[in-house]
Amino acid sequence: MCDTLGIYKSSYYYSVNRKPTKREIENLALTDIIKKIFYEYKGRYGSKRMLRELRSRGVFVNHKRIERIMKENRLKS
Repeated sequence: MCDTLGIYKSSYYYSVNRKPTKREIENLALTDIIKKIFYEYKGRYGSKRMLRELRSRGVFVNHKRIERIMKENRLKS
């Protein structure tokens, strides 16, 4: 399989056995919160309102991160 993909075996096994990073774990948790808020307000919240809502709930993140997560999950108001 590695020959077909054109990668080294060590690279393949590194990517398979790699543990998720702290940032990846935070992004998954943040994605769940954003989805919950998005559907709670019936898809009316864009990234700016989402930012305000997250801050009111005590979650402080950058607006660009919220925009990226919403775009990746196709959450559009």
